[in-house]
Amino acid sequence: MIIEITGVPGSGKSSIWRILEKKINKTKFVLGYNNIFNEIQLLVFYLYNHENNNRYNFIFSMILKSNNTLYHKLNIVRNVIKKIAIYSKYKDKKKIYIFDEGVSHLPFNVFVDSSKKKTSNIEISNFINRIPTPDLLLLINAGKKETTTRLKDRGHKRIDLSNDEKREVFISKSFIVRDQVIKYYKNNNKKYRIITNNDSIENAAKVAKNIIEKYKCIDRSELLK
Repeated sequence: MIIEITGVPGSGKSSIWRILEKKINKTKFVLGYNNIFNEIQLLVFYLYNHENNNRYNFIFSMILKSNNTLYHKLNIVRNVIKKIAIYSKYKDKKKIYIFDEGVSHLPFNVFVDSSKKKTSNIEISNFINRIPTPDLLLLINAGKKETTTRLKDRGHKRIDLSNDEKREVFISKSFIVRDQVIKYYKNNNKKYRIITNNDSIENAAKVAKNIIEKYKCIDRSELLK
């Protein structure tokens, strides 16, 4: 069973993931591989195991059309291949695997930038419809004030957060994507939970832990109904 953690940049998802890693037993926590040899293995795995349809061609075309720089477009393509390969590797296993920013996070990678070009809800929805979904999605939610403060504190590798206008556009697009992710999971009866993380990351992690512990007791076939 695959559980993924996602949310807008600055929502605290990775911090919560690290807390859960220390508190939940008999569960494998999975991060993307940064070792070049592991990434080559994932590329080979992807090439031999990806589905034979137009799903991923559409995804890659959307990445090329996005407003990201060429460097970030190539990096997103790399992440798509890596995340889909990791997902495919673990999806049919009986144990519970928890991913930080797995395939469910790809819409944030592709559609969130600081350009003035408007983000299309239809394109976001079509994109989400073509990526695999985890057995359970934990969407970490926070207000714009909180995410702005956190992003200012930590920075972001894709934009200059010292520029007020670019920062506001980036955050606004993040919440547009968040709303489309929630809408998709709700309308298609996908398993998801929203966890608010405004004031206390420890409390948010506690809520996430309780949800995961509950799902650990449910047969995987029940989750797919």
